[in-house]
Amino acid sequence: MKKFLALCLLAALLVLALASCGGTEDGTPAGFKKASDDDACSYTLYVPDTWTVASGSTTDYTMATISTTDPCSVSVAVVSAVSASTVAEYWEDCQEEYGRLFDEFTPDAQGQGEVVSIGGGYGSRYFFNAKYGGAEYRYMQIFFTHMDSPFAGRLYILTYTASAEHFDAHYDNEQEQDVLAIISHFKFD
Repeated sequence: MKKFLALCLLAALLVLALASCGGTEDGTPAGFKKASDDDACSYTLYVPDTWTVASGSTTDYTMATISTTDPCSVSVAVVSAVSASTVAEYWEDCQEEYGRLFDEFTPDAQGQGEVVSIGGGYGSRYFFNAKYGGAEYRYMQIFFTHMDSPFAGRLYILTYTASAEHFDAHYDNEQEQDVLAIISHFKFD
């Protein structure tokens, strides 16, 4: 399953390289649209209206990007058959895999494993930097289970990927907190 996650991260990189207060009656937050496929996903991922949803959302993966001029993406991957017994142990396994996948991989000491609210429950947030194909990227990943269920071999991973210079523009910026809003609107169906 770590290979699946690594492939999802690689797909996000490829898409980045190539691409791109109220609510509605159906529950979609104002200024957002649904990125996940109701028929394929057990969760709902909302992204800002201006983002582009990658086609082909599946049971295990959904992704949306901003644009080719502002390269960043948010994705959700569902990983089954996880062999780790805790999120921290899974993160350790991921670090080994990322070290092999990327040209350079550097976990960020700040906020590693910090508990965050998502999907009606809680997850653990991790940050890292990586180089791939000569480009520098920054990542934020939240590992979580459905409704705080015990860690039982099925894990949801929300990943925010951006070029190093664009990361803060949509994550922790007073004018634009797209990613924080995406996290707050994420829900299980």
